[in-house]
Amino acid sequence: METFGLILLVVQISLMITSNATPWGVNSAIDVPEECKGQGFCTVRPPGYDKIEEELNHILPKQMIDFHARSSQPTNFRPEDDDDNCPTIVTSKSVYLYDNNDEEPDIIVQTKFIPQIVTQVNCAWSRMENGQECFKNLGLSPFGMKSSCREHSATRSLLVYDTRVKKVAIKNYTIPVCCSCHVTN
Repeated sequence: METFGLILLVVQISLMITSNATPWGVNSAIDVPEECKGQGFCTVRPPGYDKIEEELNHILPKQMIDFHARSSQPTNFRPEDDDDNCPTIVTSKSVYLYDNNDEEPDIIVQTKFIPQIVTQVNCAWSRMENGQECFKNLGLSPFGMKSSCREHSATRSLLVYDTRVKKVAIKNYTIPVCCSCHVTN
């Protein structure tokens, strides 16, 4: 009878612990702001991020300061030039989370020495006079050809932080990087 009582006590304690614990894979230190839920990259610094930044400053090696110099180099690529008749909107922002509703949000490393800025280039559909069509005055219609502006994406690696295991890892994200004109039959 004592063995049964001991087993029952262990089961009760286990149930209490698991009911109050954070489920496996959940980053409990961060609350996703309403405006960011399911929206991909979040540029709003969420409540609780200060504590995460403190943890990051303690675990990241001081050599990571070099990362900032590499990730912030100016580039000669200027997608806002609209060289191919496809106007664009270019945004560069610091991001704190990535939330796509499929999983728990990724916490993007964002510290004083490691600012991670994401630059996105989207087609400016509202600024196009002919809808999505580009180079309209080339006279492609008589040949059964049509032109349209399309967004193209590339993979960008960012540092993310897993609060469960207190480790930083690299994760790839697909980001729109240009809008170009395509001609089809």
